[in-house]
Amino acid sequence: SWCIAALSFDRFIRSELPIKSQKICTPKNASITIIIVFLVLCGINGHYLSAGIGQERTNSSSAHCSENRYTYPKYSYFYKIIWPKIDIIVFCFLPACIMIFSNIKLVYNIHHQQHHTNTKTKSSQSSSHKKAMERQMRLMMIACVIVFLITTVPVTIYLLLIEQVFIGYKDFSKNYSYYIFIFRLLRALMYFHFACNFYLHCLTSRIFRTEFMRIITCERLMVSSQPNGTTHHTTF
Repeated sequence: SWCIAALSFDRFIRSELPIKSQKICTPKNASITIIIVFLVLCGINGHYLSAGIGQERTNSSSAHCSENRYTYPKYSYFYKIIWPKIDIIVFCFLPACIMIFSNIKLVYNIHHQQHHTNTKTKSSQSSSHKKAMERQMRLMMIACVIVFLITTVPVTIYLLLIEQVFIGYKDFSKNYSYYIFIFRLLRALMYFHFACNFYLHCLTSRIFRTEFMRIITCERLMVSSQPNGTTHHTTF
């Protein structure tokens, strides 16, 4: 989710600050950002490595990995009540807000730039190609945001409902397997989001498909300058 949010924010910076983005959006800064986000997320999820998570036996024959509610009651309260709220904010709502804001501003900036350009210059083949590329990028990013919201929001909201609402029902223990079944379905939907991103990019962007085919076929693009000032593209 944060990778998609970072990609959306990168596109936003390029459209908002086209000149400064050449210094901001560099591979070095991208690597630093990835490392920082990785370390922060590892710190947030570090509680899974604590002694509060371990093997808990439900009877004499079976065991499952869960919070040790009897040995660490405070951690059990944190894991059941507080952690779902942190999870839904950090891993769902914050990335979603960044994606939505970035894409709205991206569409607005591109539309404004196109309108400003059209009032000064006539349309040409190069500008039409650029517009087509930008339209594909917008479609791809919007599709990613929609799929992200559809696949990740339900499971996080459902976890909150289980711990805050459903657990108070009188028949909760009786229908526990039913609630778990719904949770597993929603979790499978969340995993589907991670699996479908590649296919989503292929379906919504011809640029992505072309670049992907160029990479897997080890095709290289060579640009050469001609005496008349034009450029010639050769693939091999």
